[in-house]
Amino acid sequence: MSENICLRTSFLVLMTSFIIYWCVATHLQFTYRSDNLNLRMEALTHELQFLSKNYATFLKEYFQSQQTQKDLEKPIENVIGKVFDNVRTDIATAKDMLSALQSSISRTPPVTERYDFALESSGSEIASIGQTDLVSYSFSYLFFGPFQIKNAPRLAINPLLNPGECFAFKGSTGEVTIKLRDWLFVDSVGVDHITDDMSASGTIQSAPKEFSVYGLKSLSDPKPFKFGTFVYDIEKRIPAQFFVVERQSTESVLYVSFRFHSNHGDGKFTCVYRTRVFGVLDESRSEIRFY
Repeated sequence: MSENICLRTSFLVLMTSFIIYWCVATHLQFTYRSDNLNLRMEALTHELQFLSKNYATFLKEYFQSQQTQKDLEKPIENVIGKVFDNVRTDIATAKDMLSALQSSISRTPPVTERYDFALESSGSEIASIGQTDLVSYSFSYLFFGPFQIKNAPRLAINPLLNPGECFAFKGSTGEVTIKLRDWLFVDSVGVDHITDDMSASGTIQSAPKEFSVYGLKSLSDPKPFKFGTFVYDIEKRIPAQFFVVERQSTESVLYVSFRFHSNHGDGKFTCVYRTRVFGVLDESRSEIRFY
C-alpha cells in the first residue's frame, strides 16, 4: 500500500515538474519571439520614418522644381520674344538701309560718266616718266624715208583706244606722272586697255597687271601719298576698269603718279592705253570753270 502511494506521489511530482518546465519554456519562447518581433517592428518603424521623410523631401523638391519651372517659363518667353523682336527690327533696318543704298546707287551716275581729270584736253599734261625705257618703232613717213617715233606717254591721257596707239615701255615696270590742271581730292582711278578681240594676235599679255597710284603736291614731293595698289584683270574682258582708292587723302594733290609693277606675261614690253583720275576739285585752290 505504501509503495502505491510512493509511485503516485512520484508521478505527480514528475507531472508537476513537466508542466512547470513546459510553462517556463513556453513563456521564454514567447518572450523571445515577442522581443524579436518588437525589434523587427522598431526597425520597420525606423525604415518607414526614413522613407516617409525622404519621400516628403522628394515631393517638396519636385513641387519646388515645378514651381521654379513655371516661374522661369514666363521670363524665358519674354527673353525669346525680345530676341525675335530685335531680329525683326534688325531685318527691317537692314531692308531700309539696302533700299536707301539702292536708291543712292540709282541716283549716282556711272563712273564712266564722271569727269576724267587726267585728260589732256582738260588741261592736264605728262610731267614725268621717271626712268621708264620707252619702246620705239620705225615707219616710212612721206618722202623723208624711215623715221623713228616713240609711243608717246601723252597717249596715256588721251581717250584713244586704237590697237597700237598706247604708252609703251620696255619690260613690265614703268611709270607716268600726270600734272593735273588743278588741285584735286582723288577718290578713284582707272586704266584702259584693248580686249583680246581687238588685238591682232588675239592676246593682250602686254596689258598692265599690278600698279600703284600716288598723289604728290609737287614733282619733287619727298612724301608721296599712296592711294593704293590695284590689279587690271584681263579675264574680265572689260576695256576700262575703275578702282576706288584704298586710302583717301585729306589734302588735295596736283600730281598723280601711276607706277606699273607687272604685266600679264609679255617679256618685251607693256602697253598702257589710258589712265584716268577721278575726284573733287579743291575749291579753296581751284579757279577752273568748266563750260
